[in-house]
Amino acid sequence: MVRDGRLAEMLSGPVRHEPERRELARQRRLSPAEIDRLAAEYSAGGKNVRQLAAKWGVSRNIVAKHLRNRGLELGPQPLTRSEIFRIQRLAGTGMSLNAIGRKIGRDPKTVKAALAETD
Repeated sequence: MVRDGRLAEMLSGPVRHEPERRELARQRRLSPAEIDRLAAEYSAGGKNVRQLAAKWGVSRNIVAKHLRNRGLELGPQPLTRSEIFRIQRLAGTGMSLNAIGRKIGRDPKTVKAALAETD
């Protein structure tokens, strides 16, 4: 037992609490119709997995899972003609490969390869 007023001193000190637990972000669930639209957008070639995840408010892993379940092959999508023209135009302004990649939603290495093919 603690004597000489040390108990009162210990009890009056700061209270230690359990560390706060972070709340895990809840993923929104896509309806079957939304999954169909997501798969159609990916198949059309206009958007990659990262862009679709941002648009639909789900993780990239969830998008990839739904696309694989629909029998779609994942991987780098070829650049469209409009993307290639846009890359050339942006590169002509002196923009860096990283900046162009961020602007069009593609990897800078893809941008570099597209510029090398058109030279």
